[in-house]
Amino acid sequence: MRNNLFVTTGGVRLVEGPTGQSGVLFQGNDYWPSGAAFVIKWGATSYSTLAAWRTASSMERIGTTNVGFSADPQLANPGGGTTIGNADLLGTLTAYQLQTYSPMCEAGLNLPALFGINVGMKDYYGNAVPNGLTFDVGAHDAQLYLRLVSPLVEAGYFNASYVRSSPARADLSYGIQLSTDSTNWCDTCALVVQTNALGNGAEMVTLRESALATGPAPRFMRLRVTRVP
Repeated sequence: MRNNLFVTTGGVRLVEGPTGQSGVLFQGNDYWPSGAAFVIKWGATSYSTLAAWRTASSMERIGTTNVGFSADPQLANPGGGTTIGNADLLGTLTAYQLQTYSPMCEAGLNLPALFGINVGMKDYYGNAVPNGLTFDVGAHDAQLYLRLVSPLVEAGYFNASYVRSSPARADLSYGIQLSTDSTNWCDTCALVVQTNALGNGAEMVTLRESALATGPAPRFMRLRVTRVP
């Protein structure tokens, strides 16, 4: 079981494996108890953290690398899906899509590269997969939108901002590039000068040109998001 969301409510166990369970492997999944206590029962033992279960069972590991998450996937409206009586309408279950800044965007395992698995051409909602840098966790492969906004010259410096999920994703690298002709880009000509929490699990990050914006040349700034090797 890989790249899935396990979301429960009311304290329901996230996973329960009976004693002697074999032939099952969990890798790259997210486990979220929706504000209740984290509980995974594996055999006769219950675990209150993903790390404890991983250590005891060797689940959520690829070789010696720890994988998997215990984070709010930020679904659009979890539990808000209506009863569907027509299979043609299954794609309308948008309540279970990832929100724009979900930490599960671009966080999935690359199943074709790692395991030679053919994941098909589309996600549950008909989006192409991968729909960005790599696969997402869950049935919805969303795009990670990081659009620069509010460009202005302040105190002689060119500024722009963007919103990202909080905290900054350790598996993603956010590179700032600046250009005066939109063709030649400088990787060291702009920097982060301020980060403000927005109170909804996201941050507004303000970027600034390193040098004064002098002369008539226009300024172009872009953000390149890449996977950390």
